[in-house]
Amino acid sequence: MGAGADADTDVDAAAAAQRGPILIYDGTCAFCNGLVQFILRHERRDTLRFATLAGDVGQRILERHPELHGVDSALWVEDGGARVLSRSEAALAVGRYLGGVWRFAAVARGLPRSWRDALYDFVARHRRALGSSEACRLPRPGDRARFLDPSSHAPEPTPSD
Repeated sequence: MGAGADADTDVDAAAAAQRGPILIYDGTCAFCNGLVQFILRHERRDTLRFATLAGDVGQRILERHPELHGVDSALWVEDGGARVLSRSEAALAVGRYLGGVWRFAAVARGLPRSWRDALYDFVARHRRALGSSEACRLPRPGDRARFLDPSSHAPEPTPSD
């Protein structure tokens, strides 16, 4: 792929990030995919975008933030990638985004971050026991544009006889 294509991907990722926050998640984890589906069912704003850790957008965010090297966690990305939250901070950001009763998760902010992250890590270590999948569930047609990885988009339906 030429340099022009890489630049186009950077521009597309930056433009997508400016429309709203991005949740970067493990696309091969059934638990993580379930979280994405949960968010899609309960959100009110429809501004959150989604990308997988292994996809182009996820990899570019990881390249821009070397401190996240080796992270196997959901990431909450704001401000075009300038602000990235991981582990329990990312989970709390999801609660704030969802609003309503989910905002009450913010009481966990009163706990030391090391405790919150330890709980997050415990769940993350055991998430694969809940099952795994080779690919994410395909988004509904109305949500496809919110998935920033081309592999997350369902193919267009073909006319049937």
